[in-house]
Amino acid sequence: MSSGSHSTDPPLLRELTGLDAEQQAERLAYFDLGPADVEVLRAFGPLARRTVDDIVAGFYEHLLQFPELAALLREEPGRLERLKVVQRAYFLEMTEGRFDEQYFETRLRVGDAHQRVGLRPSWYIGAFALQLRLAVRAIVAETGEGRGLLPILEALIKVVCLDMSLAMNTYIYGGFVQREIASELERAAQVAERALQAHAEVERAKDDLSRMVVHDLKNPVSGIAMLTQLALRKGQDLPEAHRGYLHQIDRTCREMMRLIQNLLEIAKIEEDKMPVVREPVSLAEMAEEVVREHAAAAEQRQQVVRTDVRSDLPPAIADRWLLRRVLINLVVNAIRHSGGREVMLEAAPGPQPGEITVRVVDSGQGIAPEDQGAIFEKFRSGRRSAVDDPATDTGLGLPFCKLAVERMGGRIALTSRPGETVFAVTLPVGDAVAS
Repeated sequence: MSSGSHSTDPPLLRELTGLDAEQQAERLAYFDLGPADVEVLRAFGPLARRTVDDIVAGFYEHLLQFPELAALLREEPGRLERLKVVQRAYFLEMTEGRFDEQYFETRLRVGDAHQRVGLRPSWYIGAFALQLRLAVRAIVAETGEGRGLLPILEALIKVVCLDMSLAMNTYIYGGFVQREIASELERAAQVAERALQAHAEVERAKDDLSRMVVHDLKNPVSGIAMLTQLALRKGQDLPEAHRGYLHQIDRTCREMMRLIQNLLEIAKIEEDKMPVVREPVSLAEMAEEVVREHAAAAEQRQQVVRTDVRSDLPPAIADRWLLRRVLINLVVNAIRHSGGREVMLEAAPGPQPGEITVRVVDSGQGIAPEDQGAIFEKFRSGRRSAVDDPATDTGLGLPFCKLAVERMGGRIALTSRPGETVFAVTLPVGDAVAS
């Protein structure tokens, strides 16, 4: 039940089983398999080719007497015939005397294939014993020598292989296999740990470089924004089209600064280096500020941003600057990705006593259920409408919102269906706290 076909796959099994070149040499030396044996096997080649068909026929005739093996051999059409072909090739391959790395890999793959189909070790060892006995019989029949020794040789082969199969049971039962696996896993874990440490060092270096580059971008972007605002103040007599260009440059600079701040602040929050001042914040005033700032951007996309936050609501306890950034990110996300005509900021007490929730609601096509679970992961963005261009987003706005809200002691939730998507930011109400 073996094959001798050479594998062209990478030698993964030799590596996985620890059979490197040194181990292979040791195995051959232990079995005392050397050049003299190679010569003998090659000299046996012509006789093997004359008798191989009878040996293969007798081999499978014996195996088919056992129901478990017969069922396995006939499990699919043509399997028995294919196995006879590869068994014949394997028997002849032994007489070539090439016990190199490819031979080890081929035999390991054959063994692996047999264990994968559920062939018990005792059947496997017995098959080798059977093949050996049939080969000895063929030699005696062809040469006429050793007839008197044949019965004892066969008996010895049977006993030795029976003992091998019983020893295999004790190796499995006694935990030797598990200990070997545990040892290999421990070595693999050490290699993996070293690889992870190296990867972490590379990632830290990349993050440090990214932060430096992004930080250095702030100055030129701020400079462009200042010059644009100065031009707008002093260019009252400019044609309206030119002032429109300046306004667009100003909005683009603001958007770039928002993205830069997101990247820098996510790193600070993840490293627990961002101080947060918790103070009473009027949600009505903040909502008005955010809507006023982004009304023009929404209008360009033929959208409208509205607010419906009552001024008599209790103040939220939050970091004023950080909460403003969260609401801006949510509004920009809705304008850019929803595809709806309206974005609304709402607020109401609850859902629990001592809490207040501000909601950013859009009337777009919604977020697909399969995307909702990963919406707050870094660098994840997706198309939500026909006019949506996720390539314009860094995928950092929503992760920043989640980290920032949690840092302020609140929570953020998403509900979405076609026609309505809601990002709800829930914060405590109460006394101011600094951290």
